[in-house]
Amino acid sequence: MDKVIFFEAEEHHEVVTAYIESFLTCPDLVIEVHCNKQVKVQISSQLSNRSISWKKLNDPILSSSAFRKQLVIITSPLRKYKISVPLGIEIYYVLHNLHASFAPHRQVAFHSLKSPFAAVKTIYHYHHQWKLLQKCTGFIFLNENITRYYKNHYSKDFPDTIALTLPTFRRLPNPSLPKESNKNVIILGSYDPTRRDHQPIFDMLRKEKFADIYFTFLGQIPERLSRSLPKQTKNKIKCFPDELNAKQYYQALQKADLLILPLKREKYYGGVRELFGHTTFSALWMDVFSSGIPTALPQYLPIDREFREYLFPFSDAVSLSDIVQQYFLNYSPDLLKSFGTKSRNIFEKQIHKAMETIFA
Repeated sequence: MDKVIFFEAEEHHEVVTAYIESFLTCPDLVIEVHCNKQVKVQISSQLSNRSISWKKLNDPILSSSAFRKQLVIITSPLRKYKISVPLGIEIYYVLHNLHASFAPHRQVAFHSLKSPFAAVKTIYHYHHQWKLLQKCTGFIFLNENITRYYKNHYSKDFPDTIALTLPTFRRLPNPSLPKESNKNVIILGSYDPTRRDHQPIFDMLRKEKFADIYFTFLGQIPERLSRSLPKQTKNKIKCFPDELNAKQYYQALQKADLLILPLKREKYYGGVRELFGHTTFSALWMDVFSSGIPTALPQYLPIDREFREYLFPFSDAVSLSDIVQQYFLNYSPDLLKSFGTKSRNIFEKQIHKAMETIFA
């Protein structure tokens, strides 16, 4: 019998939930989760029938001779917490932001007045956690591109540390097929100008009428942007007044016929510049593959060869408008079915390979 301990110090409940689902495919496994109350509620709402031992963040991590193998998976940066792991327990660290984790002093970006102070904190935490990184059996990355970037730029400092790709793939039900009179486009993620670029979407909606096509924002949009839209367009836009919990979010996602992923080229984490798809990742990206719903996404995001017939890159409002209209003009239900099947096959192979390495 083996034991896996998840330690989530922030709010990445989607990462822990997806990993618990993946690890539960392994036989004779005990799962323990250290997290705050909010994360526990979010995970429990999706995995209510799973046997999980819950602990507080300040509860000690204990070793036991009853288990063949024990490991701790740290699923977010330990900026506010210290963690003590007994000898005999392997440590795996999920690293979301490569530059901030391995070389923040090289990628400091002063994009705002707060940047210098944020960068000082990030560099301080980088030095503080260096010893922990040296103790890790393995580093976990959410995407193959990020794993490759790590191997090319940072792995020389950790020659004995395993580098694993373990995607946060969710085994969601197949999406429902569209109704002729109600074609649904869902814009992934809440409005957040620090990480997402909604400008092409709003520019498109101001110019196009889109007969029989409806748009849903999974979150609120600012009033000033809403006011700028034509009246006939507003009638085709749905927003959620409150933040959705994980269960509501995935239920809404399954009603989409087409998704739009409005990620920026880069983000700034603690004053450090990170590139989406290369040194950092977004859970929204994996939601695309978990849902199996074709998606329009910015052209600067890397697209794997296997998914090019399901992912449609756009450069501006005009190209995005063309994608939306052409998609529904040439729509085929087989496209959704084949995307979901291919996603599951590819990512479950990655998950299986990571599990074999971890429990070898």
